[in-house]
Amino acid sequence: MSKRNNTNTKSDDAFPILAKTLINQVVFLGLHYAYDFFPTTFVSLFSGINESIFQHMKIGYFSYLIINVIELLYQRKKVKNLKNFITTRIFTTALLPWVMFLLYFLPEAVFGKVDNFIVEIVLANIVLLLTSVLTVVVEKQIEKTTPSKSFMWASICLFVTAGFLFIMYTFRLPWFDVFAIPPGWE
Repeated sequence: MSKRNNTNTKSDDAFPILAKTLINQVVFLGLHYAYDFFPTTFVSLFSGINESIFQHMKIGYFSYLIINVIELLYQRKKVKNLKNFITTRIFTTALLPWVMFLLYFLPEAVFGKVDNFIVEIVLANIVLLLTSVLTVVVEKQIEKTTPSKSFMWASICLFVTAGFLFIMYTFRLPWFDVFAIPPGWE
């Protein structure tokens, strides 16, 4: 990333951190339950089809993508550099699921296994809120710079790869688990 872009001011910020975080929470919850109400192949592309962490990461990816499209439509006339706006948003859309992955395991690492369903739901929602806040903070920081061409291409690669995997693994799970020792490696 190169020099600071001073053309963006606080008054241009149509979606402040708190607002974007809360909107993402609502869209995430809508996508979380969309497949329960509309169990179709189309809805399964962006909604969770089960309670696995990977499906929640997929929901996070698509909810944040939807929020970013809404943000672009809302402030399209105020966006001074469309390429920078899009590069920043596709990077953070690809980043959000991995922030979620890290934070989701934090309560278990600190408190151990949570056996209470209500506590588990509360912790999951706190994790989602923290995930959104941290991702938007990163986004706001990157937005202050002019991303290089290599950063733009890296962002596109990460974004496309994440989207491909979230859709592919909706229909065909990988042969290995993240925490399990792969078969034959014991």
